[in-house]
Amino acid sequence: MAEIITLDIETENTGYDILNDNKSILSIQLLSNSKKIFYSGSEKNSIDEGKKELISHIEQGNKFLGFNIRNFDIPMLKKFLDIEIPSEQIIDISEMKPVSEMKRKIGRKRISLFQVCQQIGIDAGHKTDMDNLAKQFLNLPNVVELAKKGAHEWVTTLGWGYDFSFDLAKKRIAGGMAIFDSFKEFVNSGGSEDSLFYRYAMSDVDVEHAVYEKLEHI
Repeated sequence: MAEIITLDIETENTGYDILNDNKSILSIQLLSNSKKIFYSGSEKNSIDEGKKELISHIEQGNKFLGFNIRNFDIPMLKKFLDIEIPSEQIIDISEMKPVSEMKRKIGRKRISLFQVCQQIGIDAGHKTDMDNLAKQFLNLPNVVELAKKGAHEWVTTLGWGYDFSFDLAKKRIAGGMAIFDSFKEFVNSGGSEDSLFYRYAMSDVDVEHAVYEKLEHI
């Protein structure tokens, strides 16, 4: 019987485009049968070792679970590691019926993992911790200038309002800078499990697994 592997990645992205501005994969997090594995940079648990494990799970026919995994994690694994995960081996929480009903309820085409957690009563406080760090970058001159560029692009290509676009671009840039800044702190700490980056990355797979389990019974 195929296992369900919760999969999440963190990437280096300090731009406003969540797909095209990525420079590398910083970490791969897996949760399988209550066993959590973290791959990022060290000789023991390097990204290359993570790639080998992912390929092994693909070959075994195991399924990969994640939130918005089809539109982000999967394309990034293909882009940076040349890994193809077959569509039939993907379980995307954002496509589950209860999540679609939540989108309809709040009148949004998209909903974040944090918003889903709020709706079903699951703690996702790790998101708030990273958001608090991101506030330090939010109004830096270089962030503001790049956000203006992103806003003008979205107004022209997507027809979005400028103020909405500017605020969203700032949040994306600052959020990416916070993740990358915490990653550098994680590396400098020798890979401490007490670091913000490690706690944030590993909490993502914990929360995604918990969300899936709860939605399966709604």
